[in-house]
Amino acid sequence: MDVLKAYTIPFAGLKAGMHHFDFELDPTFFEQFAASEIQEATVQVTTELDRRENMLVFQHALRGSFAAVCDRCGEALTLPLEGDFELVVKFGPERGHSDEEILILGPSDYEVELAQYFYEYAHLALPSRSVHPEDGCDPKMLDLLDEHALWEPEESEEAPSDPRWDALKKLKDEDE
Repeated sequence: MDVLKAYTIPFAGLKAGMHHFDFELDPTFFEQFAASEIQEATVQVTTELDRRENMLVFQHALRGSFAAVCDRCGEALTLPLEGDFELVVKFGPERGHSDEEILILGPSDYEVELAQYFYEYAHLALPSRSVHPEDGCDPKMLDLLDEHALWEPEESEEAPSDPRWDALKKLKDEDE
């Protein structure tokens, strides 16, 4: 059985108006994608489908958490994963994409496969850094990092000022 088939919405028999769908992205889902940065996660996806005469508008809300390794201390942690995304589906002579948010389906299509979109949305919602909250890192590891640091913290000395910039700063201060 194809695990990703559960993330498909057949729209052919739906009446015009709003329709609600719920999905869960778990480790089994992310295992289907070889390059996934997410291994352990539990994410609820709430999808609102606005079925219109000439298009479909999907509103996806992802809410959950994922397991990560702290970029600072290397310890395991769980971080929230949240995001809201829109997908517009239009109908045309052949299947394709006009951009990242608009999918074009052909006249014979009767369902929308959302698994790839959910995968991409989850990765777009990842934080740029995975770190513990303030004072959450392992203090022994932080001491070890400080001990073996290859750089010395810079002293906070003010750089000598450039008279050309000083004149411009004076003009700016006069305007305010």
